[in-house]
Amino acid sequence: MKLERDQLYRLTMIKYLVYHAVEESRRAEPICYTSLLLFHDAIELFLQLSAEVYSINPQKIDNFMKYFERINEKIAPNQLYLKEPIRRLKNARVNFKHKGFPPSPKDIVSYRTNTMSFLERNSQLLFGLKFSDISLSELLINSAQKEKILLVENLLNQNKLKEALKESAITFRMIINDFLKDENFSWGNKAFSTPLDLMLLDYNTEGLAYGGSTYLDPQMGKVQKILYSLIERINIIGLGIDYLKYAKFDSIVPRVTRTDSGWLVMEPDDKITEVSKDICLFCVNFLIESALQLQKFGNFM
Repeated sequence: MKLERDQLYRLTMIKYLVYHAVEESRRAEPICYTSLLLFHDAIELFLQLSAEVYSINPQKIDNFMKYFERINEKIAPNQLYLKEPIRRLKNARVNFKHKGFPPSPKDIVSYRTNTMSFLERNSQLLFGLKFSDISLSELLINSAQKEKILLVENLLNQNKLKEALKESAITFRMIINDFLKDENFSWGNKAFSTPLDLMLLDYNTEGLAYGGSTYLDPQMGKVQKILYSLIERINIIGLGIDYLKYAKFDSIVPRVTRTDSGWLVMEPDDKITEVSKDICLFCVNFLIESALQLQKFGNFM
C-alpha cells in the first residue's frame, strides 16, 4: 500500500530513531542498555503507522502485541514477520524499564538484528518499500544539501565508491560553509568564520600554499596550512559536530579545496586507498548527522 507524504516522513523518522538505537547498541555497558528502549519505540511507531495506513481503529488495540493481531487480520493470508522475537524484545524492555533487569550485550546484538530484520521485511510486506532504501536526507530542509547527499547515495548504490568519497568530502565542506555564510548566522561570524585570506589559499602537491599564481614562502605556506587546519577543527567542535566521527571521516575522504569555479579534489584516485561500502555508508550517515546538527542549531538563530 502506497504511503502518503507525511506517512513516508514518519517512516523516515523511524529509521532515524533506529539509526541512533544501533549506535547506542554498539557502545560499552551500561550505555548500550538504552538501545533496547529505542528499538522498542521504533517498532511501536512502525506498528502505529501500519495500523493507521490500514485503517485500524486504535481503540481496538489495548496493548503492544495486539497490533500484530489486528494488522494480520487486515493483510491475511499474509502475516507480519518475527512476531515472537519482537515479543521477547518487548518482555526484555519491561524487565529493564519496570523491574531494573538490564539486557546482556549478547541479547542486545540479538535485539538489534531482529529489529532491523523486522523493519526491513515488514516494510516491504506492508508498504512495498525497502526500509534500507529510505534516505535520512529526507529530514533535511536545505534542498541543495539534500541533493548532494542523494548524489553520494546514488554513487554508493552504483558501487562507484571512490566517486562517492570525493563527493562526500565536497558535500561536507559545502554543509559547513553554507551554515557559516548564512545571513541569519552573522552574529556568529567572529567566533566561527575562517579568515578570508586563509580560505582563498590553495596548495600544491607538497602542501605549499599559494595565492593566484604566486607561491608564498614555503615556511609561511606551511604555517598558513596549520592555522587553517586548527581553525577548521575549532569550528567543528564549536558547532557541536561529533569530533571523533569527524576525525574518522577526515581520515577517509580526499582533501578538497575551494577555487573560483567551485570545489576541487586535491588527491588523485590512487591516493584514496580506504574504500568499502561500509566506509562510504559511514560517510553518508556522518554527512546527514552533521547537516541535521546544524539544522537543529539553526532554530536558535
